[in-house]
Amino acid sequence: MSHHHDSGSVRSYKIFMSNGFAYHDEKEFENKFTFQVFAGKGLENFVQQVNEYKPDGLYFVGWKSQFKLSNDGFFSKLTKEAKDNLKIIANHGVGYDNVDVKSALTTKDKPIIVTHTPDVVSDATADTAIILMLNASRKTRVFEENLRQLKWKSGYETLMGHDLKGKTLGIIGMGSIGTKTALRALSFGMRILYHQRNQKKDVEEKLKQVGQLVSEVGRYYHSQPIIEYCQSMDDLLKQSDIISIHTPLTESTRHLITKKQFDMMKKNCIIINTARGAVIHEQDLVQALKSNTIAGCGLDVFEFEPTITQELLELASNNPCISLLPHIGTQTDETRLDMEQLCIENLRRVLVENKDPVSPVPEHKYLFSSQ
Repeated sequence: MSHHHDSGSVRSYKIFMSNGFAYHDEKEFENKFTFQVFAGKGLENFVQQVNEYKPDGLYFVGWKSQFKLSNDGFFSKLTKEAKDNLKIIANHGVGYDNVDVKSALTTKDKPIIVTHTPDVVSDATADTAIILMLNASRKTRVFEENLRQLKWKSGYETLMGHDLKGKTLGIIGMGSIGTKTALRALSFGMRILYHQRNQKKDVEEKLKQVGQLVSEVGRYYHSQPIIEYCQSMDDLLKQSDIISIHTPLTESTRHLITKKQFDMMKKNCIIINTARGAVIHEQDLVQALKSNTIAGCGLDVFEFEPTITQELLELASNNPCISLLPHIGTQTDETRLDMEQLCIENLRRVLVENKDPVSPVPEHKYLFSSQ
């Protein structure tokens, strides 16, 4: 703006973007924001361009970038001037293991706020968990592949799937996505066990009411409680027919599921992961499948994605109980639009309005009295 010395004019905040918007036009915001999109590849280039541009905010689409703003000293590589300017990192995604949220708090006098996009991703991700659950239980992949080769059922006439009705679903992490997954599973006539640090009695009570209504309408008869809290994860592992992971990736959840945990599971168990690949020790999963310790898996995420353990792919081609997807948990138009809008809203509130963000990461919530 030519008259920016005029005290009545609105300041334009500089936003550096790892990727341009997919659903919004940057021009929509030109009275509030000036955007610069990252050109090039890799963290070194990214840091260099941030240092040159000195943005007020970063819009970081971590899952599209082949680098992270964590564990590699991103913050320590910023110049003092760039650090002083940077007030917020809006992470496009609910998982924020790609941003070092601790360093963001301590790297200068005032914290650099990190926000993410919870809640708006919950339905799409819960749907993905259900897709994987159904695919693995009903072994749909081999039937569809056969059909596409015009073989109809040839060779698979006696291959039987399993119903979800009457099965026990163990949910690890009863946050927003875990809750939406439980809601969907109840309508199939499943019973729910869940494990997390603290019991969620309010959510549990509501899900129980849903479960009772569903049982009446669907004529499902449960000999055990429809929903139960397991204080010990081991109890959940031993009783569940299907296990679904809905925890963030943190130091305490990395390799939460290893050989020791697989050995506790039922022989018919199918494990579902739509959270983060590294919550499961992938090599141990391969061994558990190989030795028939568990029956199958449904994965949307992998420990070293986009690379998938070769043995896992080989097992998948022989085991109809394995369903694999290339991290499409939130890949719908509606959800990606909502995610983008939430990022913009966080940037707008923090920078333009000097208010609390809508969705700071949990570690930053204490900064805001209203959260």
